[in-house]
Amino acid sequence: MNICHCSLCRKQTGTSFGVFAQVKPEDFEYVSGASLVERFESSPGNFRGFCSVCGSSVPAPSPGRPGVPIPAGTIEGDPRVRPAFHMMVGSKAPWVELHDELPRFDEFVLGHEDAHLPNSDDD
Repeated sequence: MNICHCSLCRKQTGTSFGVFAQVKPEDFEYVSGASLVERFESSPGNFRGFCSVCGSSVPAPSPGRPGVPIPAGTIEGDPRVRPAFHMMVGSKAPWVELHDELPRFDEFVLGHEDAHLPNSDDD
């Protein structure tokens, strides 16, 4: 799980940052409602999804990406993972102050996120 401070995540969530749980693409599947998901390409090769009925942010797998970001606020119950790092801190909202000890990256860190993907065998 990561905390992203980029302007696109802030716009998507309407908050100061986005929190996303990452899963391997092969471990992700919509059980229902896939036909209701709309996608837009927010940056080259990066897709963001939303429900065409309620507007909620939902997962939108992007081909070639190492993980599928699942907006953490859409997970019911305890996901049993916690944020592991902050990224895009270089573009965080000016009013946000970070008070935790999580690692911080000024930019997007491809490769760091895939190190935090759960194994398919994890409970």
